This record gives sequence, C-alpha cells and structure tokens, in this order.
Amino acid sequence: SWHPPYHSSKFRHVYGRVASREQSYNGLQITGGVQDSHCCAVNPQFIAVVTESTGGGAFIVIPVRQTGRVDPHHARVCGHQARVLDVKWDPFNDQRIASCSEDCTVKVWDIPKNGLKENIIFPRKELIGHARWVGLIEWHPTAKDVLLSSAYDYQVCVWRLDTVTAVAKTPVCVIRSHTDLVLSVSFSEDGSRLATTCRDRNVRVLDPRTGHLLQGSYNQSHKAWKVLFLTNLNLLLTTGTSLWNQRQYALWDPEDLSKPLLEEDLDGGCGVVFPFYDPDTHMLYLAGKGDGNIRYYEVSAEKPYIHFLAEHRSLLPQRGMGVMPKRGVDTKSCEVFRFYRLVPVKDLLEPLSFLVPRKVNHTASQRLSSQRCIVSASLVSASQCRSVSASHHLSVSVSQRLILSVSRLSVAASHSQRLSSVSQHLILSFSRLCRIISASLVCVSASHSQRLVSVSQRLILSASRLSVAASHSQRLSSQCRSISFSVSLILSISSDGFQEDIYPMTAGGEAAMTAQEWLMGQNRGPILMSLKPGSKIQNPYPAPVEAAGPDHSANSQNLQNLHEPGRLFPQEEMANQDKEYELANQHVEYDISDLSGWQEDETQGYGVSNTHTPDSVWPHRHGEQTWPESDAYTLPVAEKEMWQLFYMQREEIRSLRQQLDQRDNRIQQLELEIKNMHNQHN
Repeated sequence: SWHPPYHSSKFRHVYGRVASREQSYNGLQITGGVQDSHCCAVNPQFIAVVTESTGGGAFIVIPVRQTGRVDPHHARVCGHQARVLDVKWDPFNDQRIASCSEDCTVKVWDIPKNGLKENIIFPRKELIGHARWVGLIEWHPTAKDVLLSSAYDYQVCVWRLDTVTAVAKTPVCVIRSHTDLVLSVSFSEDGSRLATTCRDRNVRVLDPRTGHLLQGSYNQSHKAWKVLFLTNLNLLLTTGTSLWNQRQYALWDPEDLSKPLLEEDLDGGCGVVFPFYDPDTHMLYLAGKGDGNIRYYEVSAEKPYIHFLAEHRSLLPQRGMGVMPKRGVDTKSCEVFRFYRLVPVKDLLEPLSFLVPRKVNHTASQRLSSQRCIVSASLVSASQCRSVSASHHLSVSVSQRLILSVSRLSVAASHSQRLSSVSQHLILSFSRLCRIISASLVCVSASHSQRLVSVSQRLILSASRLSVAASHSQRLSSQCRSISFSVSLILSISSDGFQEDIYPMTAGGEAAMTAQEWLMGQNRGPILMSLKPGSKIQNPYPAPVEAAGPDHSANSQNLQNLHEPGRLFPQEEMANQDKEYELANQHVEYDISDLSGWQEDETQGYGVSNTHTPDSVWPHRHGEQTWPESDAYTLPVAEKEMWQLFYMQREEIRSLRQQLDQRDNRIQQLELEIKNMHNQHN
C-alpha cells in the first residue's frame, strides 16, 4: 500500500537543549567497566552514578538540584565487595535504590531524605541467589517490592522484598530458559510478560511468575542486544546487528516472534544502541554507547510503524545514560524528555532536555507590568479571588481578548478620573457662586433676583449630576483596576506554558498492587497522574479488604510486629499461634469414648458435622502436623503466615539441593584425585 513520504506530527520540530556547565555535574569519577548498562539512575530527587573505587564497589548519590562541581570526598554507598555493575531506583519510592555487583549479590539501600552525609555500608536487604556476577536488575512496573535480577550464571531471578528477613536467599521464581548470557530484560506495561535478549541471538517472551516460555524468535539475520516493550502499542523493539555487522533496530509482534515486522539499518558503528520509549508522546530515542548522537522517532501502530524525526549531535561521546521519569520534567518549558549523559572524557554528567517549540505570548503581561506596580492586592475582593482561581483554564487567546478589553477600560478609567477631578472643581466653584448669589440678593431688584435664583438652581442641579457622574467614575476606575489585577494573575498562570496536548495522563509514583497480589495472578496497569500543577493522583483500584474474625485478631497484631525492619521470623511466634489456636477451639468437645462406628472412608473425617477426628486423618510425624486436603476445612493460621512457612520450606529445600550439588562436585573431585594418584604410582 502507498504511504505518504511526509508524516504530519506535532513533534516534528522537537530539539535537544544541552544544559550549561553550571547546570551540569562536574568532577565525577565515572566507572570504566565494560558492562553494557546505563551506569546511571535518576528520579525527581536524586541521581545515582556508578563510580570507580578501590577495594570494592561504590556509587555516588547526589541531589538533582545540587549542580556544579561535586566534592571528590562526597559520601558514597560502598557496601559491595566488588565493582558495581548497575543501579536502579525504586519507581514507587524515591529514597530506595537497588544495586548489583561482581560479588554475586543484589543489595537494596535506603537513602536519607536530605542526601548522603556519610558513607553507607550496610544495606536494608541483601539478595543472595546467584553463583556468578549479577549484571542486570529491573523493578516491576506496577507491583510494589518486586525486583528482577540476571547474572552470568544464565539465570533470571524474581525477588520479593516485603519479607521480614534482612538476607534473602530464595527467589520467588528462577528462570532457567536461557542457554547463554542474558543481555537485557524488559517488562510489559502491566508486568504480566517479560522480554529478554540472549547472546544466542534469540528473543524470548516469558511468564515472570512461572518462567514458562510464551514466545521465542530464532531469526538468524538479526542479533538482538537490547529489548524494550512499547507498552501502549503492544509492540516489541530490539536493537542489535545484522549479518553484515550493521547496527539496526527491529520491530516485533510479541504474540508472534517468527518474523520481525520491520528491520532498519542505522550505521556501521560498534557500540551498543540503547532504546528509550516515551508512551505519552509515542517517541522512540536511540542512543549508542560511545556515540555523541541521539536519534529520535515517532512510533505508530500502523505501517510503516516508525517515522524518523530528527537527530541530536554532540562532539562528546556518552558512556551511559540516565532518564528522568516523566513526573520530573519541566512542563513550563514544554520539556517532554530528559537524558543525563555520562561523559567520561570530562568527568561530566550532562543534562540533555528535549523540548517541543511552543510560542507563548508574554507581551500582554508586559503591558500590564506598570499597572501591577500601582495596583495592590487589597483591591481584589474574595469573590474576585474565587473567579481568578476558577479561571485557570482560560487559554492565552482568551486572556489576550481580556487584555484588550482591560486596556479600553483603563483608558475609560483615566478619562473618568479626569472627569471626577473636573467635577470636583466645578462643585467647589458652584458652592462659591451660590454664596455670592445669596449675599447679593439683598442689593438687587426682585426681577434680577428671580433670574439669579433660577440660574443658581440650574447650576446646583448640574453640579449634583456631575457629583453623581464623579462617584460612578470612581467606581469604574476601581473596577478597572481590580479587573486588570485579576487578568494579570490569569496571564501569570497561563504563561506557565502547560500544554495539555503534549502532556497526557502518565504513570505516577504509586504502586497499583502489592507483591502478594501480583504473585496470586493479578495484572494491573500503572496508576496514572496528571502533570498539571496542583493535580492529585487518583487510584482507580480498590484497596484490598482483609477478612476480620475473632480468632485472628491476635495473629494480625503478630503480623504487624513481624514486618518490622531487621526482625527475623522466630519460632516462638509459631508456638504462640498454635497455643492461641488451641485456646480458640477449646469449646469444641470430641467424643472419643466409642470409636467402633468409625470407618476410614471418604464420607467421614473431613466434615464439620463430625464429632470425632481420628489419628489417621491428623497424622503426626516427628512433632510436625499435616493438615488434611479438604476444601471444607479452614486453615488455622493467616494466609500471610502460611506463605511465610512456604518460603521458609523453599529456602530449606534450596539449601539441601545446594548441598547435594556440592556433594556431587566433591565426589567428582575425589575421583579425579584418586585417578591422579593411580597415574602417579603407575
């Protein structure tokens, strides 16, 4: 089908603006590692950059507003024993960050509200489950306290962070579908699917809860490096190389990865191309590692899918890049995207803003600048203040019309002021004239006196009319001043430059569900917020309602105590819960005097109406109690406690498996040693 050569778009003229050196961050000892990660993470409060360090790994955290030169002795997060490979901020907590390292661990840190004042060594939580370097981490986009990690042991682990233990050794899910190193991971919009790229050239779409393979590509013409879900378009984008080592990008249908929808070559460079996507503007940014340019496109759901817009060029190559979340951009300057480029040749972190050129009329506000100086806020009444607050939605064109009318009113007010002053002078002269006439009536004839009286009456009538006009003119001038003041306020608000067409509802900083809800199979999209100043986030999802009962009041209190940070899960709590359950069921009397009528079949033993419970239904093994598998039976403890026991058992099973693997390895080592000893004797 035919497609027009030009694509009409409101983002065709988007351009990049580099911040000045005073607004950048200088003196950073940027890491020199070869890991293909961003090495930088940004949120509206802090910036985290992986730095060089001796004797372990570290990264620095600085406030966004603290621009300029960074103190070389600035406090760092230095709890890793080897080089830090990647850092990521929690999307729902601006003071929590996760890091992975060559020491085979993932650690979660709490950053103080005012920034780092001293080095942080001890993390809030440590995740130990990989056998080799951990190179990638990713937070769940909608569920709270869910973190994903990928390592050089070809495994992808999904962790749950709302557990009570400070050291977690058992992930929720371990994905072992990859045969080589995992290069990148990406969640879908609701977190129900996980896309990965591997060094074996394949792209996979997996279920992150179970690890089952949903889709897989075996295309040999495109070697994928990075993968990214285009969330609101249900498309998948990968960047990599072709058979002729040309850098290219490819577009896929996540439901069918047998053949890409689109393949396009970029250039012959050798650096990894990082893709970034803005779902609000449907803009795609491609930035290469070691390059100085950034290409940006507009993506649509119809062919030809991707439309080239422009390219930003710079002479300084970039080592990595951080992206400011959409809730942190500057809407007054029509900023739609902001990068933070790591420039190692100058130890520089350089902000790069992409702006939509929009013309905002400020001449009207300049015309009223003289009037603002002479008008005080006391002229505006309470009703006018309410009208000003209600008129925030007026556009610039409406405010321009108001300015024209206000200018006319101001001219009328100036004329009315002159009229009032003239009328006051006339009233004074009339009063003097009346006094003269009254004094001269005694020395003139009657005919002349009658004429003077009639003239004086006319003069007094005209003077009264002039006084009324003067009072109306004063009121008019005061109203003109108040209206000009309100319109100046409207202009100051409308000149902020909020453009609703380029700032739709975007993902906010609030989680849509808990980790438990996500693990139970629920899928929810992100909670949206408006970037307009003064707007609030509204959660469309109802809060989970916990079942209340008289038998579990003490257990709920124990659960609150269990979730204190740093507290372990003690065995005494389980013993107390068993005692409470026994006390709660003391009113049930079991008649065990006559067991002759009891038979072990499927019709007895599990119902509520039974008056006896045999030992065969409640077997005891080494002090452990096995519960019957029946839908009519209610579990004695809360659901969260059962999950806690389940995770503890999984951890024990994992440790036993590790011991078995170590035993097998030890057996192989001993066999080799025996063979070597036999060979030496022979």
